[in-house]
Amino acid sequence: MFFLAFGLILVALLFVMKISITIRYKHDKDDDRLTIVIRLLGGLVKIKKEFPSIKVNKEDQTIDVKSESNVGKKESKGKVGSEDMQNYFEQLNEIKKRVVHLQKIVRRFLKHVHVTEFRWKSVIGINDAALTGIICGSAWAIKGSCIALLDQNLKLKIRPEIEVIPSFFHAESKTNLTCILSFRMGHAMGAAIRLLTYWRGSKRTLVNKPQPLESKS
Repeated sequence: MFFLAFGLILVALLFVMKISITIRYKHDKDDDRLTIVIRLLGGLVKIKKEFPSIKVNKEDQTIDVKSESNVGKKESKGKVGSEDMQNYFEQLNEIKKRVVHLQKIVRRFLKHVHVTEFRWKSVIGINDAALTGIICGSAWAIKGSCIALLDQNLKLKIRPEIEVIPSFFHAESKTNLTCILSFRMGHAMGAAIRLLTYWRGSKRTLVNKPQPLESKS
C-alpha cells in the first residue's frame, strides 16, 4: 500500500513538474552561435547544448556545425547539405501522413507552452543610408510577424522586447535573441500519448531511416 501511494505521488509530481527551455542565438557578422538550455526540477537538473560555430560554405552550399554538450562533455562536428535538409523534410512529411489530427495535437500542446522571456535586438547597416532604412523597416515587419505568431500559438506571459537599430555610417550585422519557454511535463506526456494513439501503420519506418547528419566525436 505504501509503495502504491508513493508511486501515485511520484506520477503526480512528474505531471506537474515544469520544464524550462532557454534559447539564445547570437549573430555578429560571420559568427553565429546557438545555445539551448533545458532545466528540470527547478534548475537542479540542467542540460546544455551549444553550437559555437556555424559556418556556411558558399562553394558546395553546405553548413559546418560544431556542437558541445554538458552531457558527457561531448563535442561533435558535422556537415549539413541540401540532401540532408530534404531528408529531414521527408521525415516530417512522413510523420504528418501517419499521425491523424497532428495539427490539433500540436496546437493543443502549444497552448500550454508559456513564453516567460523574449528579447530580440538587431543592429543592421550597409553603406547606403536609404537602403539601410528600407532593410530596417523590413526587419521591424518580420519581428512583428514573429511576435504575432507567438501570441497566436503560445501563451505570452510578458511583453516581448524587440529592437532594430540602424547603422547608417558603416556596415553592421548583429542580432541577439533570447527566448525562454516553459511547460508542464504532464502536457508533454499527454501530447506524446496522443501521437502514439493516432499513429497509423508501423512506427519503425522512421526509426530505420539513416541519420542525415554525419558527425564525428
